[in-house]
Amino acid sequence: MKICPVFTHSTPFQVPMWSEESERLRFEHRMGFLSTIGDPLHVSYEEFLVRSKIRELTGGDVAVPLQRAIDTFELARSQFEKLVDRPEFTMHTKPVILVCRTNVVVARLLLAGNVRDRRVTYQFMPESPIFPILKLVSDK
Repeated sequence: MKICPVFTHSTPFQVPMWSEESERLRFEHRMGFLSTIGDPLHVSYEEFLVRSKIRELTGGDVAVPLQRAIDTFELARSQFEKLVDRPEFTMHTKPVILVCRTNVVVARLLLAGNVRDRRVTYQFMPESPIFPILKLVSDK
């Protein structure tokens, strides 16, 4: 979610615009599995809007949300890695850890600005159909 302002601010990635209600429903669907883990990993959509400051980030410098996305992916990865030893969570956490690691790399490349000839796409893994992995692809 932290990287969304980057894509709504810049053109290499098309983000569909939905109504506020459908955006809330998508958020709740994506974050639903975290509700079984409890706080602090699970937040409501309203709390997400307040904490993420996503509305403020969509109008400013793209480097700010990119750095926040990197920090958040790294924090999420480290938190999920703490759950790897718990078998009841392993099935859900390992794919999310891979998503976090991959997306950190893509976000760092975007922040460095060395990928102007590429566009950002995404794909969903079968093991993690909720959280997309970002990919840089050449238009050539």
